[in-house]
Amino acid sequence: MAISGIAGPALVGALMAVRLVDQPAHAGAWLGLVAAAAWLAHTVVGFEPNRRTATGWLLPGVMLVAGSLASASTDVVGFVPAIAGLFAVLGWPSVPVRQGVVAAGVCLLALAAGMLVAPDAGVGAALGSLVAFGMVLLGALGRRQFRASEAVDRSMLEERVAAAAERARMAALEERARLARDLHDVLAHSLGALVVQLDAVDAELEAGQTGPARSRARRARTLAADGLDEARRAVAALRDPDATTESVVRSLVETHRGLGGAITASLSGGTSTRPETVDAIRRSTQELLTNARRHAPGQEVRLELDGAEQITLAVSTPRAPGTASPAGGGRGLTGLRERVEAAGGSATVDAGDPFTVTVRLPA
Repeated sequence: MAISGIAGPALVGALMAVRLVDQPAHAGAWLGLVAAAAWLAHTVVGFEPNRRTATGWLLPGVMLVAGSLASASTDVVGFVPAIAGLFAVLGWPSVPVRQGVVAAGVCLLALAAGMLVAPDAGVGAALGSLVAFGMVLLGALGRRQFRASEAVDRSMLEERVAAAAERARMAALEERARLARDLHDVLAHSLGALVVQLDAVDAELEAGQTGPARSRARRARTLAADGLDEARRAVAALRDPDATTESVVRSLVETHRGLGGAITASLSGGTSTRPETVDAIRRSTQELLTNARRHAPGQEVRLELDGAEQITLAVSTPRAPGTASPAGGGRGLTGLRERVEAAGGSATVDAGDPFTVTVRLPA
């Protein structure tokens, strides 16, 4: 315990003891000594306002009553422990206001009683006690308000920390979802196209067409290498700052044609460098062209990209003869829609014939 914590009660106790040496029967000095002893014990064991024990209420009560009774007859010196008791009770926001008012009332009554039993104390001591009481009351209430404000600030800080942790958790979940979509797009585009090429190689080899089969095998190798590069870029989360929506769509259209897909492309605008839009257009085009090669092989796809303030991508795929299901995968289209919405756009699906997906994104 710090020495400063026991200096106050020790000093008051010493002054009361000196007075008792001169006047052993001085009742006020004895009361002041008792109040100082209670103050010292209170300092040692601490104040527990939420527990109705001797530690919590008896010691401050003795400080209040004994110190107030001794105030007038000890020239306000004996009132010092009562001041400490008032601060201990009124200064804690956890102590109900009603109990604080009771404590202040008891203190005031004890002050009045002390003045009555010590009429020779003088007007100065009485006025000093009342002024001290008023100042202590205001100071204790100010301390209470300060601690209440501190508690509110602490609570708000804890709420902000909790909110920040929740935002970080949601950001991590969104990042995980984005990585999952990236991996799906890369694998679906690269491996799906690779499967188509290898199936064609197998068919040509069975037909004895070794020349076309060798050519398709080379395309498959190129496609696998491109897919590996694409996967590395996705995992590393790298972005091409110079890419535009038109450039990435044009590149994917050429890849589709190189893989044997038939496509009519109209790129009459729709140039945007906004990273979120470029990435969403890239992944959407990959998903839709991969689905077209997988679910509608040999069918001619129509792709349109245009817009100025809003980029619009529309991909239409005729149904393959005898195919009843839409030319697209459910999980892939779900990921496509999530990616587009995350970038601030929208995606609509027309499951008729042709199967058409329209993506709209801010430029």
